Amino acid sequence: MLPDEALTRSGNDIICEATITYTQAALGADIEVPALDGTLKVSVPRGSQHGDVVTIKGAGLPDPRTGRRGDQHVQLRLIVPKKLSKKHEQLLRELARIEQAEVKPERPGFFERVRERFG
Repeated sequence: MLPDEALTRSGNDIICEATITYTQAALGADIEVPALDGTLKVSVPRGSQHGDVVTIKGAGLPDPRTGRRGDQHVQLRLIVPKKLSKKHEQLLRELARIEQAEVKPERPGFFERVRERFG
């Protein structure tokens, strides 16, 4: 039995998922993940992508014959916020402009839509 339902076993290796933001993926970050003995600090490399795996050597289960421990594999899951503050959206639009990325135009607010409709 593993101490956390977020952990799964594959032989002597332990596998877990960690959610990260796109800023953590782009810039790198140190995060904590569940482990056999509590939590482990994991270094997310700059430029990480959704689905990348970070391996912590020797953090898995011990082999009953050799005593050597397996590894822990942390699969990165990128989360994107569903709702953005005005400031957050502003910054993302500026980033899209810098990257020359096509994005949907800014949606008019409620009052702008009313003004457009009733002139």
